[in-house]
Amino acid sequence: MRNWWTRVALVLLALAPVTAAGDSPASVLQTIPGIDGNAIVRFTLRFFEPMAPLGGGDAPIKMDCTVDGAGRWVDPATYAWD
Repeated sequence: MRNWWTRVALVLLALAPVTAAGDSPASVLQTIPGIDGNAIVRFTLRFFEPMAPLGGGDAPIKMDCTVDGAGRWVDPATYAWD
């Protein structure tokens, strides 16, 4: 019985990093402000891994701007706000 518990403990220790990675928040790889003169006309977020299905998904950020704009997924890992 003791040998069985040792095996179970080793398996759980081996799987711990995998389960911990699933709980981690999204990480941004790069932020790119698109500047035209003195104004930012586009803001792009590039994530380390795909965040949305191909064709789009929910916005990963909430923008509070005085100028109207809209966001879109460029690809599964890149979100641009124009």
